[in-house]
Amino acid sequence: YAYQANIKIGEIEQERAAAARFSAVERAIQGASLTLNKTQSSIYLYGVSGLKNYGTLNDPDLLPSTVGVNWATLSTLQLMEEFQKLFNQLVAQSQGIVQEIDAMTLVLSPVMRAALLKPTEFGWTALSKIKEIYTNLEIVAVPEYSTASGEMVQLSKDEYMGQPTIHLGFVDKLRTHAVEVKTSGFLQKRSQATIGAIIYYPILVANMLASYDATP
Repeated sequence: YAYQANIKIGEIEQERAAAARFSAVERAIQGASLTLNKTQSSIYLYGVSGLKNYGTLNDPDLLPSTVGVNWATLSTLQLMEEFQKLFNQLVAQSQGIVQEIDAMTLVLSPVMRAALLKPTEFGWTALSKIKEIYTNLEIVAVPEYSTASGEMVQLSKDEYMGQPTIHLGFVDKLRTHAVEVKTSGFLQKRSQATIGAIIYYPILVANMLASYDATP
């Protein structure tokens, strides 16, 4: 799936920006790059509707999510137990391929990651203990994992036999096209192309759909 953004700079606009001591061209380039990268990030999560281009949240080959509980009401020990349930699920569905020493990635929303920082009276958190046991675990917070259906928590083994479990693929990371000179300014197209999130080993990805409601 290919997509593009156009940068338009007028001569008068550029002159006024220069008088104000900032670069209109640089800011336009930054804006276009941000727009393209946000589009790419969205496709890596949701894919492209109408195409066989999927993301980490909607790939049809992913196994069904287990149902979690409200993390806002859990103690630090119970939070660790919820992670353990997700790890046990990954071990079971992979038939023992996954071990606690493996390089793994835990993806969840910022609010769920913050929940893991809840300390005990002894000063340790669920996050610190999880990292202590699973020494090669990387934790990534993604806002979009707070979905309309609940809080998605996703644990995956990074690779198996040299093949990545999830590959965020692209055809063109960024293509800069020729600058077109107009009657009173300039136009340039910048484009990207992506193949979405390719999940080579769905059995090495475990999902839990939980919730976070701190309402008294």
